[in-house]
Amino acid sequence: MSKQEIKCKKNKGGRPSSFKVEYVKQVYNLCAYLGADNPKLCKFFKCSELTLYNWGRKNPEFIKALKDGKDYYDTNNVEKTLLQRALGYSYNEITKQQVIDKQGVKRVIKKIIHKQVLPDVTAQIFYLKCRQPQRWKDRQDINVTSTHEHRHINIDATDLSIEQKRELLKAARRKMVESKVVENKPKQLIEPKKRIKRKKT
Repeated sequence: MSKQEIKCKKNKGGRPSSFKVEYVKQVYNLCAYLGADNPKLCKFFKCSELTLYNWGRKNPEFIKALKDGKDYYDTNNVEKTLLQRALGYSYNEITKQQVIDKQGVKRVIKKIIHKQVLPDVTAQIFYLKCRQPQRWKDRQDINVTSTHEHRHINIDATDLSIEQKRELLKAARRKMVESKVVENKPKQLIEPKKRIKRKKT
């Protein structure tokens, strides 16, 4: 046997990993279809969170399957439900009602009721804030800074329309330009102060 073969056969030390290749498919299915989080995965695999973390660090395909599974669950369940709530939806509700007919016999009648759920404004706001944060965040600040005078104006423009915001910016720019023109006038246009000479005594 060569020296290289002996080196390969040497034990690295420590307990062998309990990770199995089939865990990759299992972790994807658990996350994607059951919405399992890390504690539930640990319970299923009968391991600690540190072991789960180590499996992901040593096996990139395991951590990829875990992330892809969670992403699939979020997209197909949570986001879909939030969008449904924001847009409104309809569903059929089956109800059972006991009635007594003319012969005095109790019967159970099934009724299918078509119900409509109206769009929810809170869900719409949340959805739009996540999808387009620049347009739909709670507070919109318009900062106008004049570098010449080092002035800083902070305006709360939360309740203003887009057209009002544009007009506000235009007005602020005009003010800045006007203030620069006044302060940068040539010196000869400004009347010099007259000095009064005092007589020495």
